[in-house]
Amino acid sequence: MSDTRGGIEALPDPADAQAQPAPAILKHFEYRHLPSDLAAVSEKFSLLAHYLASQFQGDELEAALNRLVEAKDWAVRAARAANP
Repeated sequence: MSDTRGGIEALPDPADAQAQPAPAILKHFEYRHLPSDLAAVSEKFSLLAHYLASQFQGDELEAALNRLVEAKDWAVRAARAANP
């Protein structure tokens, strides 16, 4: 089933994938504590991070998630700067 959020198609629910240990870095993709405008930006990165973690494993996944959390941080900062 397809879901849309913010005009883009939502990624598959990570809970639907076979159980794999979740990488510890996923804790850095929490967004519910942020103000709604920043949470909207961060949520998209969280969806992608959880999707990647449900599909892949290994060093390449770790590298991808490390880069993604950095990109998420910069995107949130950009959103914050745009709406001080």
